[in-house]
Amino acid sequence: MDFYMRMEQLMHSWQGAGQYTALRVLKRVISEVWTELLESSAGIERIYLGAPPRLESVRIHEISLNGEGPVLKLRLDLPEYPADAPKKWVSQGFNTVQLEIGLGGVRDVTLEGFSSDAVADIALRGGETVEMEVVSSDIHLRATADALFILNISAYLDAG
Repeated sequence: MDFYMRMEQLMHSWQGAGQYTALRVLKRVISEVWTELLESSAGIERIYLGAPPRLESVRIHEISLNGEGPVLKLRLDLPEYPADAPKKWVSQGFNTVQLEIGLGGVRDVTLEGFSSDAVADIALRGGETVEMEVVSSDIHLRATADALFILNISAYLDAG
């Protein structure tokens, strides 16, 4: 089901609901369809058979800024391993998918706090720009950019 069909379904269910409830449901829907904001979602959709995990409780490894573009890069571990992982990953015993997300044409960034062991929730919103918010007990990152894309998808064995 595409984003707009899902939104129409939810709009009907919101009738009579309070504004807070409607906003909470909208946030959930946006998190469910984060891949629709990507310039190309083919790789992640293929690995997760069209149902990639939500960006909740992800382990943040890196946040970096590059002046060329400018680009913000976020490297993180996804909370779920694919049920039908690529054979190469299975044969090597990998159990964790690591994703590098890029925001291109960064317009605005604020970062408060940091941690070497942060587990965060990521909210993405689209429109004329893409807005990203990363929130954990140690980190609060907000960024606005022109585009969202995946820089790299890999896997590794997390012994922890």
